Amino acid sequence: MRVFVNDNGIGVSKALYKVIPSTDSCPSDVTQYYTLPEGGEVVISDEGEWRVCIYAEDLLGNNKIDKSDVIRIDKT
Repeated sequence: MRVFVNDNGIGVSKALYKVIPSTDSCPSDVTQYYTLPEGGEVVISDEGEWRVCIYAEDLLGNNKIDKSDVIRIDKT
């Protein structure tokens, strides 16, 4: 899947992600997140129900954590 982060104001300075089980909450500790790859491609290869948490920070230091809808992976 691809994740796009944008800021209609001043611009994005940092975009991080973490894949979690769908029943978990997004962590508030950003050291648990990974840098979003160039192009925004996030690979989820294990079966199950997942969410992608996104931490975004703008050039003024404002930040937000958001999450995707549930992503279901079924390889059968």
